[in-house]
Amino acid sequence: MSISADDITDWCRANLADYKVPRTIIFGPLPKTATGKVQKFELRERLRDHAVRLSEPYGGGASPTKRQLAVLWERVLPVQSIGVTDNFFEIGGDSFRALRLCEEIERSFGKTLPLGVIFSLPTIEKLARFLDAGEEISTARSLVPLQTGGTGQPIFFVHWMLRGLVRPIGSDRPFYQLSLGLAAQTNHQRMDLPESMEILAAHYIEEMKTVQPHGPYTLVGYSAGGVVAFEMAQQLHDQGETVDFLGLIEAVVAKDYLFRGSRHPLPRQILNLFQLGPREIYHSLHRYITSPSQPDFADEATLNFWRSYVPKRYLGKVTLFKANGVLSVCHQRIPVERAWIELADQLEIHEVPGRHFSIMEYPHLRVLAAKLGACLA
Repeated sequence: MSISADDITDWCRANLADYKVPRTIIFGPLPKTATGKVQKFELRERLRDHAVRLSEPYGGGASPTKRQLAVLWERVLPVQSIGVTDNFFEIGGDSFRALRLCEEIERSFGKTLPLGVIFSLPTIEKLARFLDAGEEISTARSLVPLQTGGTGQPIFFVHWMLRGLVRPIGSDRPFYQLSLGLAAQTNHQRMDLPESMEILAAHYIEEMKTVQPHGPYTLVGYSAGGVVAFEMAQQLHDQGETVDFLGLIEAVVAKDYLFRGSRHPLPRQILNLFQLGPREIYHSLHRYITSPSQPDFADEATLNFWRSYVPKRYLGKVTLFKANGVLSVCHQRIPVERAWIELADQLEIHEVPGRHFSIMEYPHLRVLAAKLGACLA
């Protein structure tokens, strides 16, 4: 049995915090002395030779902007010695740390950056080039470019977590992300949730058409973002546009999500719990202890927003990607596909190992990317 660097990386991503995942993996014997002791100096030199980086931020060729950005990144991230091509979101960064980074950049450079810039330019090298060039900031409010190069029709992701699919899919098509107010959000302002799902979908379509004025469109939505993508497809059809592909990943309508069936017997709950990975066990226990009966909504207004949406039947094809893991540790739940069987004129279902959240993490993310990529090819 052979083990590749990808196998090791997948295991690390599934079991370790992002910032603990090794960025360099070398196969071969450790350098040792005649007495069998590891030669640490030679090992460090070998690691340095194999480091997958264009340059170090503190190197002699690094610009003042790169060096200053490296200092700021180390303030907000749980890692040190950051390379200029390291991706912010792959070494411990998230939306909260990205907002902190924007604040640090404003203090150091006197320039207010919206959160969308960090999502679009997630490396020191790209961000330094943007700051040094003095480029104008996009006027988009919710549209964030993830990969602007390449050929073919753009792929529009409706949910910020889907950005992690761009690299494993490996397509050269442009990728964009739609997430409410993300492109314009700063520490001083953020966009409020609109009154209805229909208004939100219309806003996303307006932003999307600044990049692609007419179809055929490719839409992929995850979780609640899948419901938004579904309404976008409805409105585009009403406008006479073509939706080439509508992919929903673990998308569930509010009435099914809020449904809580009878509680499983305790032995079944224990059995369900131990079918989960270490991270999922922790999150399930934490949620059970802190808020056993509360839905995952920030407030009553958000809950009412999702609850008030009544989807209509879609006269087109829906491709659904569903997790095949345990639906709920404690309660009976409605399968994710039930609503879409009733709502979609044509439904194609692909199963992915994992659960609702874990399919967006390695190693399950690699399987999801392969299945989604095959559908998009």
